[in-house]
Amino acid sequence: MHPTTNRAALSGLAALAAVAISVGLLLASTVPNLVFSDNLIVDTVVRKIGHFVAFGALAFAGCLGLHHVLPARRAAQVVVLLAVAIALADELTQTRVVGRLASPIDVGIDVAGAVTGAFLYRRRVEGAEA
Repeated sequence: MHPTTNRAALSGLAALAAVAISVGLLLASTVPNLVFSDNLIVDTVVRKIGHFVAFGALAFAGCLGLHHVLPARRAAQVVVLLAVAIALADELTQTRVVGRLASPIDVGIDVAGAVTGAFLYRRRVEGAEA
């Protein structure tokens, strides 16, 4: 396969991964009384780390998916804005689910994860171009 074809295929797979992560996040929001541990501290830590990592992965994959369509900086901006919209939709969904609560702290953690994922993407791209 030609290197350009490989890069385009990678971008397509990354975009598909970003969509899959987004759908997974929104579906997880609909699970009533979602608990990872009976220990409140462990449960809270797992949830917060999960938010950060999931949105970081979403942003990194989204940026890779837009790699051949937009410059790196613009791709990062677009993906972070989309991640904010997904984070808000995620928390709003939870207001209608038994045993779940919306949390502005989770939105902040989601956005921090997305910014980190976009930052890591930009470092990767800028390092590759140097």
